[in-house]
Amino acid sequence: MGRRRKRVSEGDLCYEVLPQRTLGSLVLPREVEDACKELIEEQQQIRLLRGHNLEPRHRVLLTGPSGNGKSAFAEALATELMLPLLVARYEAVAADYWGETAARLARLFHAVQARQAVLLLDNWGSGAGWDSGGGSPLLRVDTVPSHVVVVVATNRPGLLSGSVWRRFQLRFHLPPPTPEQTEAWFEERLGVKVGLSELAKTEGLASFADLEALVVDVRRRDVLVPANLGLDALVAERIDRWLRRRHLGVTS
Repeated sequence: MGRRRKRVSEGDLCYEVLPQRTLGSLVLPREVEDACKELIEEQQQIRLLRGHNLEPRHRVLLTGPSGNGKSAFAEALATELMLPLLVARYEAVAADYWGETAARLARLFHAVQARQAVLLLDNWGSGAGWDSGGGSPLLRVDTVPSHVVVVVATNRPGLLSGSVWRRFQLRFHLPPPTPEQTEAWFEERLGVKVGLSELAKTEGLASFADLEALVVDVRRRDVLVPANLGLDALVAERIDRWLRRRHLGVTS
């Protein structure tokens, strides 16, 4: 007797998130930010484009290390377009075999096409059943209508074939923060100009997610112990502490 497949309903394939991040809150390479603004404009002018037999771009592939803004990018798009953000449920879409994953993904694409939204498929390719030598479930992404913005995020771009890459009209790489971006990050969020010696240490904080968590940590300590250290010294002390914890394998 063949293996019995688990039935997955359309309602289980994704969940809706109320987007809050804005495009201005992200630190993006200039060319990525400019292309993103063009995408937003095209989506906002979809009727005008269709009146000229044109469609807006709506398929976006994001690559780069974890924690550098791929899911935040999708959320910011939804905010700027004033659309709901639909996030695919990884555990519901991923199957042991890529054929079953393809069937579930096709069901998801069919379910969302009736509404205008941003659809995020995060961590693509991080498990079994995503791609194989015979093809990829993502080859069906071009069946999604242009009023649904599909954002696929992966930190394993090498697993995607050239035919999959060509399905996406916009392909962005989101890198870790540079020292200049790290300096601007602290100055904008804390009003502190971090010295060169401290900036050199922040190379051990490998992502924007690390920097964001560090800023929250500094703010928290500044509220609880405001008289103990000046803000500049507090930032330096928390950076040192974070790096010691990272060295010991402590991540929270």
